[in-house]
Amino acid sequence: MESDSTILSFAEELTATCRKAFQRGLVGGAGGNISVRVAGRDEALISATGVSLGDISPATIVRVDLQGRVLHATGDCRPSKETGFHCCAYRLRPDVGALVHLHPPFATAFAVRGKELPLVTDGSMHILKRVPVVAHAPSGSAELHRIVEEGLRNHPDAKAILMACHGMFTMGPNLTVAYNLADLVEDTAKIALFSRLIPD
Repeated sequence: MESDSTILSFAEELTATCRKAFQRGLVGGAGGNISVRVAGRDEALISATGVSLGDISPATIVRVDLQGRVLHATGDCRPSKETGFHCCAYRLRPDVGALVHLHPPFATAFAVRGKELPLVTDGSMHILKRVPVVAHAPSGSAELHRIVEEGLRNHPDAKAILMACHGMFTMGPNLTVAYNLADLVEDTAKIALFSRLIPD
């Protein structure tokens, strides 16, 4: 990563968030991607494709403009194949400063069934309001990016969206909020599933 102190600061925070998401079990293998908008610039930092979030470092973070064009990358690092919908969120939602896309098992179970997240707790009802689900398309495809863009336009106030047969993403003003929303989505999904096992 470049020596620019602003970029370095965001890269270090992004690295910590990626590793925390992996350690928390919100994603496995080399799945998922996380990005952060660079304050005051039409740029974002995003995790590199093919690198586990548990192994992300400032050297495996790529800087792009909001059209997804690479501005800086180290070695053979390439931006996540989902960069298109991250940038779309930043272009459509000036309030979004970070986007967390993960494959947490409980939330993804609802996405696999094409079901909106049941907001079964007071916290989820108050904070999330509604977590819609958008249709499936292959990861990294132009069709998936189109579907996500349509979802963002149809649900302009959504903080979280499930992606059918795929996972979910959350958006917040910064990395801390976006990560905490992802954690809340997964915790809510877990409680919703467990509550269904309790007999009436």
